[in-house]
Formats: sequence, C-alpha cells, structure tokens
Amino acid sequence: EELSNEAILKNYAVTDQRMPLEEATALGAMAMFGEKYPPIVRMVELAGPWSRELCGGTHVGTTAQIGVLNLMSEQSIGSGVRRVEALVSEDAFKQFAAERSLVRELTESLRVRPEQLPERIGKLVAQLKDAEKRIADMQAEKLLSGAAQMLSDVERVGDVNLLAIEVPGVGGGDLRTLASDLRARMDAGTPGIVALVGGAEKPAAIVATNEAARDRGFKAGALIRLACTELGGKGGGKDDLAQGGGVDATKAPEALAAVRSAVADG
Repeated sequence: EELSNEAILKNYAVTDQRMPLEEATALGAMAMFGEKYPPIVRMVELAGPWSRELCGGTHVGTTAQIGVLNLMSEQSIGSGVRRVEALVSEDAFKQFAAERSLVRELTESLRVRPEQLPERIGKLVAQLKDAEKRIADMQAEKLLSGAAQMLSDVERVGDVNLLAIEVPGVGGGDLRTLASDLRARMDAGTPGIVALVGGAEKPAAIVATNEAARDRGFKAGALIRLACTELGGKGGGKDDLAQGGGVDATKAPEALAAVRSAVADG
C-alpha cells in the first residue's frame, strides 16, 4: 500500500506500446499466470522499468489520477498466486474516513490513544476468553453435580443398565462430559449404556457404553446412528462413545426409544 501510494504521489506517466512478445518478456514485462498471448502484445509501462506488464485493459494517463489507494485484502488463490483487492480515489478516501471514525470511537470508549489500541484490545480479548472459560467451568460443574440424581432414571433392559434421557439445553462438549461422567458412575460389572439427547436450537445426541456393554456387542456408533436417524440427522463415532445431531428436537423421545428398542433386541 505504501509503495503504491508513493508511485501515485510521484505522478508517474503511464504509457503503452505494441511489440513482439519475446521483446516484451525480455524487458521484464509481467504476464498473467496461465494466460496465452499473441505474437504481438501490448506492454503497459509505469515510469519505464518501475512497472511493466502485458495488458489489454484501460489505464490512467498518470498515476496521480488514481488519487490514493487503500489496500483492503490480500489472499492466496492458488500456488504462487495471490489476489489483492483495493479501493482507489473517492472510494478509498471514504474508507479511510470510516476507519478513522472507528478508531476515534474506540479510543474514546477505551480511553486510550490510537497507538495503544492493539494492546488494549488484546487485553480485553484475553479477559473475555478467561471469563468464558470460567463460566464454562461453572456450568460444567453445575451440570455434573446433578449427575447422581440422573442415575435414578436408569432402567433395566434385559441384563443392561440403560440411562436414556433428555437433557434440554446441554450440547457440545458439555453433553460429552456428562455422558462420560454418567457412564463412569454406573456399575462397571454390568453392561451399561448412556444415551442422551440435548442441544438448543438443533438437537444433539450422544451414546456411551461401558466395557461390559461392548462385550455384549453393543456399540455406541451403531446406537447413535439409530437415534440420529429419528432426529433427522446423522451420527457416528467409536464403540465406546459416539455422537451426532439432527434437525427435529421434537423427535427426542423417538430417538431414545430407538436406542431402547435396539438394546431390548440385544
């Protein structure tokens, strides 16, 4: 951006001429990667050797006509190829003004000078992450504190201890943590299976099996697929722990019933 604006301020002349392709490339003219050129090409020059490229497009007469350049983004679009996007002229000025206004609002809100913004914002982000972690830890602790009471819903299906319940609002990592904790609380000597359906806007499900259940042939991955099919989604995982989701939270009872039926069929 700085280099481009220096060229704009110096008001370099922009000229073009037609010549054989070999002569243009010998002068160092840049060619677009993958493009095919005819024997006679149009070479555009900016202050002579400052910039030379093969181009058939329109150009300004001098760099000063551009006014100013505001670099917006730069990204890779392929091996050795990068795309640069920028605003120029009035659009660039408007963007600079908007950015300056944003900086002013931030400095006033955070009570710092502009050069102190990166450090101040970095500290705020770190504090926010720490607070989010503390909240997550507290929520997990609160959730696990009720695990013992949930075990009262364990039902005997054949020779298997099955806990198949809904836990509204619990999803993601919390659902996984809860299932693992409940499985650990069950009698290890008896086949035990935990099936939970939670989530918020979209349902999430998880199935955990203990070693005794796996020895009986019950695999969490197979059971979660049955549950998620009822929820209108998909699931998968390992034999001991599998999870998935769906789109219809009202089908949670059917999802748990599918697991219960599979366990009953043994």
